[in-house]
Amino acid sequence: RVDAYRKLLESPYRGPFEIIQRTTDRIFLINVNGKATSISTERLKPAF
Repeated sequence: RVDAYRKLLESPYRGPFEIIQRTTDRIFLINVNGKATSISTERLKPAF
């Protein structure tokens, strides 16, 4: 989530991001702007 000032009707979220691998049961490694970042499953949202 981006908590910066947004224009009218601008999305508060960035993404979707590519999942590189699942490191543990609750941790995913995702590609954010060319860098690998570890993210907990609690912070992920499904993209349809």
